[in-house]
Amino acid sequence: MAHQTPDEEKTQGHTTEPIDLAELDFIRSEVNLLLFPFFALTTKGLRNRLRTEFRAVVERNGERVEILWNVAANPEYGYPGLFDRQVHRAVEQIITEELRNKGRVENPVALGSLYSLCERMGLEKRPGHQEYGGREYRAIKRALERIATTAIKSEGTFYHKGERRWVSQVFHLYDAVVFQGKRLRDGTVADTNYVYLSDLYLESLNALYVKPLDYQYQRSLRSHIASRLYEILGVKFYGVRERRN
Repeated sequence: MAHQTPDEEKTQGHTTEPIDLAELDFIRSEVNLLLFPFFALTTKGLRNRLRTEFRAVVERNGERVEILWNVAANPEYGYPGLFDRQVHRAVEQIITEELRNKGRVENPVALGSLYSLCERMGLEKRPGHQEYGGREYRAIKRALERIATTAIKSEGTFYHKGERRWVSQVFHLYDAVVFQGKRLRDGTVADTNYVYLSDLYLESLNALYVKPLDYQYQRSLRSHIASRLYEILGVKFYGVRERRN
């Protein structure tokens, strides 16, 4: 039986989906997370927002299938927004470097210092301040925790390239965040900041189910909607180009 990938299926559905970073030409972004919404694109109503849900009916192998993508925030931390998206982009830079240098990503992923994350994100220093400080560091820590505590429910929406199947599962992007000075899972004290990627996310990255994003071009887009469309349409056009090649 022929197996359809996300670019080959027909979809009829609706979504309730409700950037300044560092010097790197291309980053490799996981395809499922480009296609489906995770981060809010506006701050309006963000304090009261706890979920995003996408439902659709797709055609796979001649059959109509109902699919679901649900992102549910932890009320204690709130829903991930634009700043969290920037933080995750910085994490994706590090993931890209790991893939380029080692050919795969392994847990835990060393993020480096909070100062280096500020630089990767291209954060502006506050007026009268020569360096980044506690406010920026606290915001980044909170963002990492917010992403880690946000759950994703996939019912036939997340495509596992390595196993060539559609996943129905509840998972997180990050399984754990360990800050410098705290203990890692092996009992050692963290010499820097680390993140443990979830098994599903890690497997997808190592199966190279990724798409290169033109980092500088995306930074130049002033509209968050345009930036998001670049991600989605980029996957579609990249998939067409791959099949032609």
